[in-house]
Amino acid sequence: MAVRDIWKKGIPLAEADYYFAPQKLRDEYNEPKIPPRRMSRGLELMMKEMPADKRPELLKQLEPVQNFFDVSRARGDVQRRMRDWLLHLLSNDRLVAYGFPTPRKPADIRQRIPQDLFQSRFVNWDHSSIKGAGLEFQSVVVFRPKWTSEIESQLSRVARQAIGRPSSKGAITAAIRSLIDTGWSPSGSRKRDYDLIRTQVHKLFPGQFAGNKNLSDKTIAKYLAPEIARLRPAKTPSPKP
Repeated sequence: MAVRDIWKKGIPLAEADYYFAPQKLRDEYNEPKIPPRRMSRGLELMMKEMPADKRPELLKQLEPVQNFFDVSRARGDVQRRMRDWLLHLLSNDRLVAYGFPTPRKPADIRQRIPQDLFQSRFVNWDHSSIKGAGLEFQSVVVFRPKWTSEIESQLSRVARQAIGRPSSKGAITAAIRSLIDTGWSPSGSRKRDYDLIRTQVHKLFPGQFAGNKNLSDKTIAKYLAPEIARLRPAKTPSPKP
């Protein structure tokens, strides 16, 4: 599945609180339970100053407004509980979220958001963004964990493609350093070293260098020399007597 199709499976953060909420909370949100209404202190004082025969008409006029605010308050309470539940699921890897790092560049891809950012003080629900602990993400989407492995696989592939093939320097250097990380060091046979590095380039960047284009012995030697130099211990000055 293409990356753009996977993102369509995600739920925008602004909608995820309701989408992933238990059915009981959804029902409460759709049909909020209105507690017994209590007259506000201001309205109570206003009623006392009005003639008794005018009071029923005022209450009738105010009823639609009071109903609106009663429903809004009740739904607001349920929504807070839904959002707390969503953050709990995200903090415990029962859901995962991805977003674009900010500032965003045209070539950027979404990244998985660290668990410690799933706190209500960091979340802008209306804008589907998260900002805190020195990080900021926008266009955040939420997934069930079953999509994680496919998402990570696709992101890894896209990241490799993003390096591209404009220059072989990055690919050759990455291959050399990955070999060094496994404990490899140049042998007495440069030809053998070049072949090993070429193989590693194809392993890290499959399909990027068909026919070994830009992977000649001369090109590899050009970028191998600096890496060999990095392996040599630096000379330290002799201590003064």
